[in-house]
Amino acid sequence: LQNKLFSIIEKSPELIDDVDFFTRNLKESVKLLNISLDEINIEDLKIYLKNYILGFHKLQPLVKDTSIKAIYCSGANQPILIQHIKYGKILTNLIFNSNTELDDFIKYIARKAGKTISVTNPTLNIEFPNNIKFSATLGGDFVSSKFILLKS
Repeated sequence: LQNKLFSIIEKSPELIDDVDFFTRNLKESVKLLNISLDEINIEDLKIYLKNYILGFHKLQPLVKDTSIKAIYCSGANQPILIQHIKYGKILTNLIFNSNTELDDFIKYIARKAGKTISVTNPTLNIEFPNNIKFSATLGGDFVSSKFILLKS
C-alpha cells in the first residue's frame, strides 16, 4: 500500500485526506495482500502513510517534537542521536538498517527540496521553510552516509 500510494500522494498531497481515494486504494491493496480490514486500524495507517509520504519517514515523530532541537545520524546500523532541550543528547532506538535505506532517505529529502545528491555531488545542505536545516553526505565504499537535521 505504501509503495502504491507514495508516488500518487507525493504529487497530490491533498489526496491523503480524501476518504474515498484512500478507502478505495486500501480495499484494493488488502484484497491483493489477502489481509483482513479488521486487522488494520485505518486511522493509524493513514497517520503512518502521511508521515512517510509527506514527512520525514521514521523520523517524523522526532521532527514534530518541539523538545528536540537536533537529530544526528552517523551511519547505517547506528542509533539515531537526538539533542533534547531538557535531557541533552540521547540515543534512540531508531536506526537505518542498511546503507541503501539511509542513502534512499537522504535522496528522498533532497528530492523533496528540489535538490540532487549523488556520488559525484555527495554533499547536501537544505533549509526548509519551517526552520529545519538538513545537511547530509553520501558515503562511498569505505564511509557510510550521514546527516544532521537541525530545528530552530
